[in-house]
Amino acid sequence: MSQDKDPFADLRALLVQPRSEPIGDKQVVIAVIGLEKIVVIADLLKSVKDLLVFNEEGFDFDLVRLLAERRDIAIDMLVQMTDEPAEWLAKLRTDQAMFLLAACIRTNADFFIQRLAPLAMQAISSLAMSVSGLPGPSPPTSEPLGSSPSSPS
Repeated sequence: MSQDKDPFADLRALLVQPRSEPIGDKQVVIAVIGLEKIVVIADLLKSVKDLLVFNEEGFDFDLVRLLAERRDIAIDMLVQMTDEPAEWLAKLRTDQAMFLLAACIRTNADFFIQRLAPLAMQAISSLAMSVSGLPGPSPPTSEPLGSSPSSPS
């Protein structure tokens, strides 16, 4: 008797799977960010883009400052990624919240890299422009690349 092999097994192995982390006396399931939550989490990230820390390896997200200065945003992010109630998450000790937030970011690393990298580049560009005294980048035009704007007749 032959066993039917799952035709999607290889694909499933590549996809990030939800994980579970012990927090206190509870196992918290960390979800992979779904389409329905991307906009919400991206908006939360935009509101704390000043917490990006630049270093020689690129950038990091300052979780300590996030939890100290914007705990409400951190809790909102955790609600989205764990589906745990905000009331329970708000009662976590700082070390537990930091551990859980770091685990959520690790589980959803691709999402955070795609969202944080542009925010980091925007912050670097703004900083460079303010230091140099030059105006910021011009907004894109609708003219095709290589053409010059047409003058009125």
